[in-house]
Amino acid sequence: MKQENSVSLSETVYQYLLDMILSMEIKPGCRVPEARIAAQFGISRTPIREAMKQLANDGIINMYPNRYAEVANWDESLIKEIGITRVQLDNLAVKLAVFYGSNAEFGKMREYSKACLEAGLTENIAEKIRKDCAFHLELSIISKNRQLIEFQKKLYLKIEFLQSWRSNFLENPQEQYRQHEEIVDALMERDEKRALKLLTQHNLHFHDLEKDYNGTFWS
Repeated sequence: MKQENSVSLSETVYQYLLDMILSMEIKPGCRVPEARIAAQFGISRTPIREAMKQLANDGIINMYPNRYAEVANWDESLIKEIGITRVQLDNLAVKLAVFYGSNAEFGKMREYSKACLEAGLTENIAEKIRKDCAFHLELSIISKNRQLIEFQKKLYLKIEFLQSWRSNFLENPQEQYRQHEEIVDALMERDEKRALKLLTQHNLHFHDLEKDYNGTFWS
């Protein structure tokens, strides 16, 4: 029971820290306030460090043993690598989803698309980012490939983090909605080639990779 309580507490702290980071309460390059969090929760630093280890595994923070932990501040090279990986994994998800997915499941993507638009129009940026990532992650869930889903959950946490502190990665709500809807239409029609092209262009534009890779991943 004690171990279960410890795990539950570290999970609570993990979510609390993640929310602080994604809301920019702790910005990239800033230290994680261990002492403040320990005092706020009335706990030792052990569950806080367990939570930070998980965030470090997620790539969201950097830990310096016996010193401190800070929110990650990615360089352009890493951001580009994340974008290329996203394009490839999303395209794999398309191929599997076209084979395994039902129109009812693709309809769930449309729900996320609409929720993303509504959040964008009301300038609820945090919710817009969450629904955008949920839209893309749902494609992998529809693929029914457990390994892909596991990889994509970690990747889309990075994408959510990236959007939270880089405003240039936030797309126009109406244009984003139009592109999302076109992707869902192609999936429902089981038009794999068109879905691949639309999603690849969508992702390349998001990551500003069009000039280097346009046409590479679907032709």
